Amino acid sequence: MSDLKLLQEKLGYQFTNSQFLQQALTLPGSGSGVSYERLEFLGDLVLDLVVGLKIFRQFPEAGESFLSNLKASYVNRHFLYNVAAKLHLQKFLSISTGSPFLLADVLEALIGAIFLDSGLKAATSFIDRFIMNKKMQPLVDYKNLVATVVRTAYRKEVSYQIKKCSGLPHQPRFVVRAWIEGKRNVGNGAGPSRKEAEIMAARDLLKKLLTSRNISVKTIARKIRKKFLPPS
Repeated sequence: MSDLKLLQEKLGYQFTNSQFLQQALTLPGSGSGVSYERLEFLGDLVLDLVVGLKIFRQFPEAGESFLSNLKASYVNRHFLYNVAAKLHLQKFLSISTGSPFLLADVLEALIGAIFLDSGLKAATSFIDRFIMNKKMQPLVDYKNLVATVVRTAYRKEVSYQIKKCSGLPHQPRFVVRAWIEGKRNVGNGAGPSRKEAEIMAARDLLKKLLTSRNISVKTIARKIRKKFLPPS
């Protein structure tokens, strides 16, 4: 049995046009002239649409914050990487990669490939089977949370700065710092994108604020915590 046939059995989907599958598994720099990147872009859009519609219908009374944070728990790269790892997608790539979160991109590319091959119904079936089959809790929006705390406590804004960017073009690693003007607390974070590095820096800064002796910040955090809780 060929590798592509084995993968299609794992996915529970048979491609009509195998070129879509091959492209979804082709990393930049493989020398073929094509890569998964366009399919990843498409798959990201399809995934957002399917997940967003499903949770919108599932929670008719939920507010925008809860819906956004719940959607984020299903589409974030850490979760998608775990899904891709369980499917052993790394075994089917055109070249090896040192970046584990690249598997999340490949998973999105597969969703895009299935969408092009058979349409939204087939892509939705795949998402239901491997992504929406798990019950998730809303993912806290740390940037929004720390901004609310800082704005309320200090009447200031949180600033972010890229300290370092390293790695290959398709495997970058960003290091970001988050700070408040005139305050000593600084948050540091790293990730495969600027956005994810900023989230980690915001999380680190929030942790330092909440573990400090500034009681007003803790009080404010408790007051706004309900914004991020699911509806009863």
